[in-house]
Amino acid sequence: MKLTKELYWKILAIDIENKDSDKDLWVCKGTPPNDLMFLYQIAKMVKDDGAILEIGTYKGKASAMIATAISGKNVKFYTIDNFKGLDQMAQPSELVKCCKRNFQELGLEEKITVYYGDSKKIGPNWATPLDMIFIDGDHTTLGAGSDIRNFAKWLKPGGFLILHDYMNPFSGVKQAATQEISSNEYDSFADAYYIFSGKKGQSILGRGCILFIKKGDDSYFKEFAKKFQFADKPCGDKCNNCITLDLSNPFDPNYLED
Repeated sequence: MKLTKELYWKILAIDIENKDSDKDLWVCKGTPPNDLMFLYQIAKMVKDDGAILEIGTYKGKASAMIATAISGKNVKFYTIDNFKGLDQMAQPSELVKCCKRNFQELGLEEKITVYYGDSKKIGPNWATPLDMIFIDGDHTTLGAGSDIRNFAKWLKPGGFLILHDYMNPFSGVKQAATQEISSNEYDSFADAYYIFSGKKGQSILGRGCILFIKKGDDSYFKEFAKKFQFADKPCGDKCNNCITLDLSNPFDPNYLED
């Protein structure tokens, strides 16, 4: 399955809301478009017979991007959520129905294995080696730290560990990363700098992901280095480098597969 513009917009529409129809004000909830494209490019690098884990499914937008990236490959994709929503106040049954419907309408339900439950309870029993982990669940220091401890030990050498909302000052993700991740075991890169307009070099610092690549095998890193540019100045946080995914407009990337 190719990521065409039509499919991309269908995925974005999963949680875009019109907050004010008179002003044509649209708000994109969940994972923002630039981070979706980042996840898509990383997931495309995962090799046959690999496995990917996502923690924090919500309505399935990021899940759909990852599943699209690995379509046509023999790659397992698992996602975990308690389906209580971003504020943990939603009715799980309603979110589950919404998520299933989204996967079915996009034709991706057979590519995604959903675990319904708390990652803190599922994690201690996990035993599947992983090539890529995307953590976007409990954003508290304790919750994110628990996910890192339980699942990162199953990451293969050279594998990708991605933490979302690392730059968000209201989350505990950065503190969890500082406590749980050793620079002796991982190289780190922040995707903080994105080119958002047609003017080359104009960028903004968003909520951002931080990417850790586990040491011990450089095959994935070589693919990563081909796709991403390294920014001139680092973000100053827990990363060795900032990277740039060159998008003239993250809502309508020029390199989508028409």
